[in-house]
Amino acid sequence: MPEVWVMASSLFDLRVRMPEQEMRACVEHQESTQFQTEEEGEGEKMIKKSKPEWEEKCWGRVQHIFTNPYTAVSKLEVEAGWMCSRHFHRQRFNMFSVTSGAIVVEEWKGRNHAKTLLCAGDVLVVPPDVLHRFRVVEKGSIVEVYWPKNHKHSCDSNDIERLDVGRLDPNAAELLQWVEQNIKEEQ
Repeated sequence: MPEVWVMASSLFDLRVRMPEQEMRACVEHQESTQFQTEEEGEGEKMIKKSKPEWEEKCWGRVQHIFTNPYTAVSKLEVEAGWMCSRHFHRQRFNMFSVTSGAIVVEEWKGRNHAKTLLCAGDVLVVPPDVLHRFRVVEKGSIVEVYWPKNHKHSCDSNDIERLDVGRLDPNAAELLQWVEQNIKEEQ
């Protein structure tokens, strides 16, 4: 099995192991993607692929840029004042890496409710079976990465159970006050 380096803009470098034929759409921040494979006796190969389509969501849009059984990577462009559904994933981790803007990720673990403010450069990993959602504080971009909780499971895009739907955040003003208060406390 060849080792594959996927270069997807300067936002992240993701190293994965997979057969070359399993490579699917992966995009560089520019107009194309480069795959560099190294195999014994074969040297380097460069393959260019076209940019995946954007999928519109109420909170913005998503571009699924890379997926295989072990990893899925998407780019989200989010709009202020919106939130995604409250949901959880049974078999996969969900990582948010904010590249611009700001979001608050809410998590519910039993009776505990936690809010985490993520700004550009911040990363948060939500484990499997944890109810969560993001609320958009400031328009921006997020890189979302998924991986299975163990080797017995794959990274299935259908592994999502929603409790409600994404929508305009009815408490956006209250959320902004909470964000401002937390920023003051950190200073």
